[in-house]
Amino acid sequence: MSSLPIILASASPRRLALLEGAGLRPRVEPAHIDETPLRAEQPRVFAERMAIEKADAIARTVSRACVIAGDTVVALGDEILGKPRDVEDAAHMLRRLSGQAHQVFSGWAVCDGAGRRVSGVAVSDVTFTDLSEGDIASYVASGEPMDKAGAYGIQGEGGRLVQRYTGDYSNIVGLPLADVLGALAHLDQFSRSPLAQKLAMIRGRVAVAAHESGRSPESVEVIAASKGQSLDRMRALRSAGVTSFGESYVSELLVKRPIFDSDTRVHFIGHLQRNKVRKLIPGVVSVQTVDSVRLGEEIGKRARMAQLELPILVQVNLGGEETKSGCAIDDLESLLNALRSIDGLCPVGLMAIPPRAGLASTRSWFRTLKDLRDSVATDESPIKHLSMGMSADFDAAIIEGATMIRLGTLLCGPRS
Repeated sequence: MSSLPIILASASPRRLALLEGAGLRPRVEPAHIDETPLRAEQPRVFAERMAIEKADAIARTVSRACVIAGDTVVALGDEILGKPRDVEDAAHMLRRLSGQAHQVFSGWAVCDGAGRRVSGVAVSDVTFTDLSEGDIASYVASGEPMDKAGAYGIQGEGGRLVQRYTGDYSNIVGLPLADVLGALAHLDQFSRSPLAQKLAMIRGRVAVAAHESGRSPESVEVIAASKGQSLDRMRALRSAGVTSFGESYVSELLVKRPIFDSDTRVHFIGHLQRNKVRKLIPGVVSVQTVDSVRLGEEIGKRARMAQLELPILVQVNLGGEETKSGCAIDDLESLLNALRSIDGLCPVGLMAIPPRAGLASTRSWFRTLKDLRDSVATDESPIKHLSMGMSADFDAAIIEGATMIRLGTLLCGPRS
């Protein structure tokens, strides 16, 4: 943790959520400076200058505190798109961004209270889907564009307008968290390992997405999809604070079991053959890939032998893809009813891997799974959990209702 009090020189609730989710506890003191671009000032230069001036303005008024500041600029070419003046201006900006690629620059600056300062700029490319006049009118009517640079926020309803993006998602939200945490570590204000910093960055993003969906960050379980990870890497993940793992192969899970202690939650998230169930139970807190009655019966039998009522999630093949496991959408209700009647099983949620598509389409698939969950849940058998979202799209999944996200490369790194 930091050795000095942290001050956030911004009133942005999203920047605050990012930092709090990462484990910091900043005090908010917005900086009031002239935010007018200089004549012919490039977006990148403007973003960093604003961040530096905000940080310096607060640093001059306090002693023995670490100041963090940020400024986000949306640019179409070299043109800076500020916050819209009114609804007409917001609609005009969105029409210009429709179907186009633009850039988001987030300048950041960190002052350590001893005269040292680190700053930089993170850049992301964002491409919008083609927007109809109805899409634009509906989004403007939500009120969300009015206080956002470029008239949209990727962390909210505006994410449904985005086809794809590159770079750091938190940069587009408003503060490149990985860069800021690295700067704090460089200034000896954040003493964590690189892996722990990565986990803090992920938790910051989880916090922003959870707040957007009206929930607490604690409502989302971050599962390390640790398929193919070495034993040394598994130990490092545990030491960094990872407590939930998702394994895809029974044989690999058995090798890793000695690493897991009583505080570790191990989910099975891969395709499961019935003849492997006996090796799996007991030892996991859920099986997330149940897609047939026969598999459910075998899991129930082994759970009863272990005197367990094992939580399971039903895997749904949302796109009807031949290469993916999961039950068809039309078969979900009958499958759930059959699984509910099997002793030893406790159906608690749905799991899915949506078809590979742009971000807007993926969010639509996440909404479909949430709607399915809501349609099959009953008072007697609530279906609480949604396991959806991976390294490339977990922010959108949380916004759409995910209670479990499965992070492979982003959290665990490349596979062995």
